[in-house]
Amino acid sequence: MSAARHASSSSTKKHSRVWLVTALSVLALALVVGGLVVARSQSTNASAAPTAPPAPLTVVSTSPTGTGVAGGSTIAVHFSTDLAPGSPMPTLSPAVAGTWSVLSASLLQYQATGPLVPGVTETITVPGGPTGVTGAHGQHLAASMSSSFTVAQGSTAWN
Repeated sequence: MSAARHASSSSTKKHSRVWLVTALSVLALALVVGGLVVARSQSTNASAAPTAPPAPLTVVSTSPTGTGVAGGSTIAVHFSTDLAPGSPMPTLSPAVAGTWSVLSASLLQYQATGPLVPGVTETITVPGGPTGVTGAHGQHLAASMSSSFTVAQGSTAWN
């Protein structure tokens, strides 16, 4: 083999090796970067684990209940979870002058400005559904809820 031909063949082999090494290096780099992207994606998805839905909003109790209720009784509604600020308030029927006050995040009390009318059956209605009472985590009372009580005859005691 002539020296020129040997040099050309050697140069071609050397050039082929450089291309091979470069191609393998690029492939290895692509695999490493791809692996990091996949690992990061899986890490992000793992940290976004689903959280439990908020507890349902329900009415735990209303008071008073029954018959023979004193005219100055406290009217209250207790909920299972905290209410959202600005949540719709219960209503009384027939209407009684006064306003609802928030005693705690889950307890409302009606502040009447006069005594309840003797012998009248009052109905407390707590609005439900999508436009009803709203919990602090956006949950709604599933359906409206009503409870009644009857004010004692001749009852004029008032706080």
